[in-house]
Amino acid sequence: MDITAVLALAVLVGMLVGLTAYVTIFQKRQPQQMQGPAPDEEDEPVQAGGRRAANRMRGRELRNRRRNEQQQQQQRAAAAAPPGSDDDSGEDDEEEPLNRREQARRDRQEARAAADAARQAKDSKISAYRDKQERKEKEREERERAQAEEVRRAAEERQKADDEEAAKWLSMISVEQTGTVEEEAGTEDSGLLGRFIDYIQSRKMVPIEEAATEFGLRSSEVVDRIQGLESMGRLTGVMDERGKFIYISRHEMEAVAAHIRAKGRISIALLAAQTSDLIDLEARAAPAGTAAGSSKPAIDFNDMVGAADEPVPEHGRSAAAPSCACQKWFVERTGACLR
Repeated sequence: MDITAVLALAVLVGMLVGLTAYVTIFQKRQPQQMQGPAPDEEDEPVQAGGRRAANRMRGRELRNRRRNEQQQQQQRAAAAAPPGSDDDSGEDDEEEPLNRREQARRDRQEARAAADAARQAKDSKISAYRDKQERKEKEREERERAQAEEVRRAAEERQKADDEEAAKWLSMISVEQTGTVEEEAGTEDSGLLGRFIDYIQSRKMVPIEEAATEFGLRSSEVVDRIQGLESMGRLTGVMDERGKFIYISRHEMEAVAAHIRAKGRISIALLAAQTSDLIDLEARAAPAGTAAGSSKPAIDFNDMVGAADEPVPEHGRSAAAPSCACQKWFVERTGACLR
């Protein structure tokens, strides 16, 4: 242990001595390097390990020497120049670097302003395009909403009209029938209405009692249904006092009116005799009575003209009351010519 401590102390002392010698040598060489290397020393080769350090030290020394020379020149020029010229020379020396820095700063500002302007222009174009697209989208949505609303309104109007029409038809014929399901009620009522109209049109002369028995209605209800269909234009004809409804088509009524207008003045008896040629009263079931001298039944125009001036009987009275919408139609077109 004592030998180790002695060796360590000896090594430490040696290191201190070497460091002191190195510092001393460096301090001695520094003034010589500032004065410049001797001509003989410039050409001496530098060892590989210290070439970079030597180059750095030589460059630092050259820069320090130039700076010292410039300071000395400025001091000599300041001492030789008259008073007041120092400021001008200083301004001239500093003017050029300041101008370059100012110009660079201005260039940067202009470039930044140009970039900002370009970015703003691009943003404005994008914003305008988006606004235009939003307006187009809103207009398209408004048009679609308007079209949908129009379609919905038209559908509602059609549905309302269909419902009103169905209610009108269903209110004219009321059938009490058992064993039918609710889903088929509307279809059966519509079919029953068509069958009721076909029944009258095919038989031409229909007794009210037979129609009531056929369709399971009261006589007054049959009269109400016929009058309702007449007011709607589905049936045209004459209700005589014997309780029969005589169906006369619009074409036949126009033929009778044209015949009366062509004759000018015609008696009721002659017109009644000519009805077999103007009105077809052939029915599937044999009618109750016929006109004299004719194979077809004739219409009693005395009853028609006389009943035209009478009020229509109230609902619920006798079904044989002579009342019909077409009676007034004949009076309006031919009453002035009958005698």
